[in-house]
Amino acid sequence: MSRTTGPRTRGLRTAWIILGVIVLTLACWVAWLYVGTTRVAEREAARMRDDFRNSCPAGEQSSVVGLLDLGQGTQWPIVAGVGDDDITHAVGWYPGTAAPGKPGNTALTAHLATHGAPFAHLTDLNVGNKVTIITCNAELTYEIVVAPRDLTVAETDDWVLDAVPGSPGEMPTASMLTLITSQDLVPSADRSVGFAKLLS
Repeated sequence: MSRTTGPRTRGLRTAWIILGVIVLTLACWVAWLYVGTTRVAEREAARMRDDFRNSCPAGEQSSVVGLLDLGQGTQWPIVAGVGDDDITHAVGWYPGTAAPGKPGNTALTAHLATHGAPFAHLTDLNVGNKVTIITCNAELTYEIVVAPRDLTVAETDDWVLDAVPGSPGEMPTASMLTLITSQDLVPSADRSVGFAKLLS
């Protein structure tokens, strides 16, 4: 006697197939987000570094403002802008903040976990650690004065972008650097922020 497959069994099988497709699609998306985007970003960042280094001696205009070295062996290109397209392969420089080395606050941001994760180890920095920005004209050394793991702000707390953070309207007399990234590996409204002062 043959066993027939009823509508309920077929429906259950279809539901399991759909669930499996959803899980597989989600796994592929996560793998692309955390692995694929990083490999693409690292290749593009290498190209941007080469373009920057070649443009400086030639006196040519480059989309790269400089290179950021957090002391962990990799120099990431800095571009003007902090939109999604800007920080896909690079560190973003907030419009309206000081140019590197100039009086005021140079504010930079980058991804923590995807798109190359330039700031993956930002919260490993301690007070006293050195951070370097290389431009066509100078090598600027900053010293961390507020460790990124010690300061968390909301993404709407724009006081960290002030010329003198926390003192709106005050005229800056020194050069400082602000480093901003997501606090969590998953999207959230919290930001880790570190401050550094220019030494030389």
